[in-house]
Amino acid sequence: GVQFFPLGDRLLSWSEDGKAIIWNTGSGAVLHTLHHMGPVDCARVFPDGERVVACSAGEACVVWDADYGVARRRLGMSTARDVEVAPNGRRLVTLSIVLGASIWDPGAGARVCDLGAQASFILIARFFPDSSRLITGSKDNTAVIWDSSTCERLRVLRHRAWVTSVAVAADSGQVATMNSHGMVGIWDAASGVCMRLAPSKLFWRMDFNQVEFVRGERDQLLTLSGDGVQLWDTGSPTMPRPLGNTSDLIWALARSPGGDVVATLDGSRLVIWDVRSGARLQSFEDTASPFMHMAFGWGAVLDPEGFGAGSFWK
Repeated sequence: GVQFFPLGDRLLSWSEDGKAIIWNTGSGAVLHTLHHMGPVDCARVFPDGERVVACSAGEACVVWDADYGVARRRLGMSTARDVEVAPNGRRLVTLSIVLGASIWDPGAGARVCDLGAQASFILIARFFPDSSRLITGSKDNTAVIWDSSTCERLRVLRHRAWVTSVAVAADSGQVATMNSHGMVGIWDAASGVCMRLAPSKLFWRMDFNQVEFVRGERDQLLTLSGDGVQLWDTGSPTMPRPLGNTSDLIWALARSPGGDVVATLDGSRLVIWDVRSGARLQSFEDTASPFMHMAFGWGAVLDPEGFGAGSFWK
């Protein structure tokens, strides 16, 4: 996977070779190589750009100093398959099949609390913009809003299938969920009341399901369900409109920092779309090897191809 630093001058990548690497995006030079004992399954850049966290199989998650490339804290968690950092940088959540989901204080390297008895079923987690809460999606067919300081359950949002994707609006007023059957839920975050529940286009690969608020606005929502991207008006009962026309399998969806455009991957082709009009702005294709992941920076989108090489597109 890949993630840009906040200023776009550096890039974090991680891979199965046990390395997380910090790159200079201007020169392409390696700034720091962060060595782990096993494949690096997940990593994130902290919002201030001063630290990164990386987790590998069989080793604790490590918080690294991004300027010097040295380990600052080791979190007592192994086999974490995903990690998410709060916007204020004072909390992070790790997801593990074996040990469940836990919230940590990365500055102290201490576990704050665990997300209940069903924590091992949690598939995804996202913090609210003020970092005081987070929402998780789980194999027990629920999305749960938690207090990030106490791990208290604040609201339980119920589906009829695994909840595989969640999103929070910029004003924290609404949350969105998507389950493994392609059902999209829009909820009032304070009361937990379901404002809308409707099917998206269906596709059998649940790991391609994704939901995102456009620009963080509560009235516009993007959903990816494998065979298409749709734009929803969350305040209207009208059906969502497709973003462009494609008959190919879409692997991933990424939103630009400003939210005006999004990028989709369908194997060998990367397409940039204007969200408001639905128009296709640019298309890049490489038939030599499929695109696997992508990330937006300021003014550019990066596509790592396969396990090694990457390309910048503007």
